[in-house]
Amino acid sequence: MKTKSNYSEELQLKTKKILYDMPVESFALGYCHLKSYYGGFGKLEMEDALACSYKIRDTKTDVIVAEFETLNDLVEDGWAVD
Repeated sequence: MKTKSNYSEELQLKTKKILYDMPVESFALGYCHLKSYYGGFGKLEMEDALACSYKIRDTKTDVIVAEFETLNDLVEDGWAVD
C-alpha cells in the first residue's frame, strides 16, 4: 500500500483499526491523538468518529484543520495515531 504519508504500512493499518474499532483506551479523554507526517498534531473527537465524520481538530485551539470523508482519505493524507 503506497500513500502520500510515507508512514509504515503497519502504522497505517493500526491507525485504521483504532479509528474504526474505537478502543476505550485510545479515546479515554473523549478524543484520539493524531500526528501528521508533514508536522503537527491533532485530535479526532469521539462523537465525530462515531458519526464517521473525520474532522481533525488542532489540539490547542479546537479549530478543524482537516476533514475527510473516509478513514482511507485520512491515512492517505498523512495522518496517523500518535
